[in-house]
Amino acid sequence: MAEHAGKQSSSHYRPSVRSVLLGTFFSITLAISFFAAGFAVDTLPATTATLSRLFTNFNLSVYLPEDTTELAVATRDYTVESYSSGEAAATEVLAHKVMDAAARSSAQDSPKATLWRTITLPTTGTATEQMYALAKTHHAYSLGPDEISHLQDCNKIIRIAVPVLIVIAALALILGIILGASCGRRALGHALIAAPAVLLLAMVGLGVWAIVDFNAFFSAFHGVFFPQGNWTFPADSLLICMLPTAFWVGMVAIWAFITITLSILSVFIGRRLSRAYN
Repeated sequence: MAEHAGKQSSSHYRPSVRSVLLGTFFSITLAISFFAAGFAVDTLPATTATLSRLFTNFNLSVYLPEDTTELAVATRDYTVESYSSGEAAATEVLAHKVMDAAARSSAQDSPKATLWRTITLPTTGTATEQMYALAKTHHAYSLGPDEISHLQDCNKIIRIAVPVLIVIAALALILGIILGASCGRRALGHALIAAPAVLLLAMVGLGVWAIVDFNAFFSAFHGVFFPQGNWTFPADSLLICMLPTAFWVGMVAIWAFITITLSILSVFIGRRLSRAYN
């Protein structure tokens, strides 16, 4: 009889103000952390290399397939990693890779040699100067100042975002521990359900938008972070050839998969905890 009464009272669970406040902050930070996890996987070098091999149209590239993928990963490094030796030094590293790839792709025994027969590779100045000089011949052959400027803008955003996201993830962990310890497993369970539920709805909405009109989705995304408008380049430019629309669709798919998988796992754990008796 006492056990039955205990079960009956537990079914009328009413959260305290403390658990609501803690749960709300925990849910928000957890949702952001799940979203950030997808971003973290997207920015791995292996992700860039795999998507490049899968989706780059190597027939349109003036570079050898292996060099196109190598340059895609080098571009990723320039965009994501910190410039520990300074911006100019990082640009010089990328430029060296571009010019080395250009030398291999334009060699007489290269399958791409005929695409380079009217191009004379610059030999004077720094690697960066050579890369910019090559870009002046045609945007398909190199990364020019506009492309480099855009990649630097991306790097600045990432350098700000990453520490913030790490702090948010740590805060989510701390709040989850406090919520479970002070308000019980059931309060923690409800919070674990609430965050992914809202996040999944947002992800589904964004996913439908991306599927229906990816170009509009991509433009809106870039318009928010790059209002100065320096993110549009010719369709046959080296940057777009390395990272075509299909590449970014793959990125979005991976991001969504990681975020949704974590959200489903959170809901599953949350449902089990929400049935617990504190």
